[in-house]
Amino acid sequence: MWLDLRLLKIAMREAPVADVVEQLEPWAIRGFVVMFISGILLVLAEPLKCYNTVAFRIKVGLLILAGLNVLYFHRRVIHNMDQWDRDMPWRAKMVAALSLVLWLGIVIAGRWTAYF
Repeated sequence: MWLDLRLLKIAMREAPVADVVEQLEPWAIRGFVVMFISGILLVLAEPLKCYNTVAFRIKVGLLILAGLNVLYFHRRVIHNMDQWDRDMPWRAKMVAALSLVLWLGIVIAGRWTAYF
């Protein structure tokens, strides 16, 4: 979230983008690994309930899209990051905005899953 907010120039405007990516990316990777492992354990606890819930399917679809968004960022957008402090490319802003929307949807779908 913080990296997305930095790319959208909403937070940490003074910090260079390259520094923000360098400092936050390891934490994001660790957080994703913890979330992924705990998610698998939750699904294994009640696989049929999860599979039959529409909200769970939406959440999984959004997680796949979020993963593709990160892949696109690293393969197509992250190049020449040192120049972003002067001129943020529209693709970086698009990836950041899409990431925020996808993760908000993932959180909502995750909470929604608990009620079905």
